[in-house]
Amino acid sequence: VGNNTVSQYRIHSSTGTLSSNPISTAATVLHPESIAIAADGKSAYVTSENKGKVSQFTIDPTTGKIAPMSPATVATTSGAFAVAVTP
Repeated sequence: VGNNTVSQYRIHSSTGTLSSNPISTAATVLHPESIAIAADGKSAYVTSENKGKVSQFTIDPTTGKIAPMSPATVATTSGAFAVAVTP
């Protein structure tokens, strides 16, 4: 809380345990609230608790590194507490 980043982890395919990704955080909107990952695993979206924006990222399928899309944020209503993605 308070650092306005999203943390990245790797998930072990057999055990489900988490480990830090080498690039462990990425800047996001003020007061990030929730995250949704697209079903294809190529995109991530992070809501802002009270800024009225959603950050959007691409996910590198090999490294797991996330990078901001262009534009990096899109406007929404203030207080967007959740986000959902459909195919």
